[in-house]
Amino acid sequence: RTDSLLSDLRSLMDNFQEHDWSGTFNSGSMLNILSAIEELFNSCVTSLEKTLELYVAANKIRGAATRKPILDRREEIIKEVGKSVQQLGQIYGQVQQLGVDHDDASELVQRRKELNTNLEVARRTGERMKSIMGNNMELEK
Repeated sequence: RTDSLLSDLRSLMDNFQEHDWSGTFNSGSMLNILSAIEELFNSCVTSLEKTLELYVAANKIRGAATRKPILDRREEIIKEVGKSVQQLGQIYGQVQQLGVDHDDASELVQRRKELNTNLEVARRTGERMKSIMGNNMELEK
């Protein structure tokens, strides 16, 4: 699962970076959007690395009862990364649609609002992932 999530993340990030957004947004807006997306991407990659560390740590422990909280935390992180990947996919689809609908001003306004909402959700998800990872570090101590 984690390999699939990482592959999806990389693919989405590549699509965001390679797409010609010049007719969709002004350059400042697009830089802000890409920056937020890159931050979420980096948080997801860091979280996936953490899931590997948790997996290795859990496998070093013999007792199932002791191992369970570590594996539960790992699953929680994987689910959050999955939600972030899904959110990035939705954002990509919405931003790409803006290029098709650029003649309809009201549609653009609605899409920008949706994009801002999605970026805010992605930001909060990133913060939650950082919080989860912070809790994991406390558990490891």
